[in-house]
Amino acid sequence: MGQFLLSRIVYSIPLLGSLGLAATNMMEASIAIALFHYYRLDIRLRSVRDLLGLLLMIVFVLQPFSAIVGNVFLYFSDNAQFLHFWQNVFFWWFRNVMGQILVTPLLLIYYYYRHTIIFMYFIMTILIFSFLNTLFQYYLNIDDISLLIMVTLPLILHLVTRHIFYGVLAAVTVSVSSMLSVHYGMGVFAKSTSAIRNIIDLNFFIMCHIFIHFLSVFCFVKEKRQ
Repeated sequence: MGQFLLSRIVYSIPLLGSLGLAATNMMEASIAIALFHYYRLDIRLRSVRDLLGLLLMIVFVLQPFSAIVGNVFLYFSDNAQFLHFWQNVFFWWFRNVMGQILVTPLLLIYYYYRHTIIFMYFIMTILIFSFLNTLFQYYLNIDDISLLIMVTLPLILHLVTRHIFYGVLAAVTVSVSSMLSVHYGMGVFAKSTSAIRNIIDLNFFIMCHIFIHFLSVFCFVKEKRQ
């Protein structure tokens, strides 16, 4: 229902295309449940095997399925051209994979630590790291990606050692705020005249923060098993 309303209201996609996208999401969820049962993965993600299984499903099964089937529905509802079909599939797949890899660990760790999370700290983490990322990229004009990573990652790693959830939240905040800055044409990742260079730099930056995700989740799994 959420995907249907989003497609109709926000993107003004015709009824057939919106129903197709909603059906695609439902089929994707069904496939995920079936694969979890087939490979005997624990939906509570109690081991590294469960986490790696989820990651592989997202990258190689769920999102390829979603990207191809979703674009087929868009094509037959006259919302996409066949000339750009595979290009649209790739960007759909890449965008969703990056989004799910960023968000899934955050939701997992939030569920486990939900009783210890303080709302004020939650908001402060988002505000502080959004401000710092904007400060580094826009006002201080740091245009060296390596230097930017050296500035942000130690702060996030320190936060991970204090509380895993807030550390992962900070990594997601930095990644999302960087993508928003590119969308609005601001920051280091929107300065190059080469769009490909901007995309490569942004994705490298985000991948470094995704590494923090998996380091945090690995610590989280070990903590649950002890």
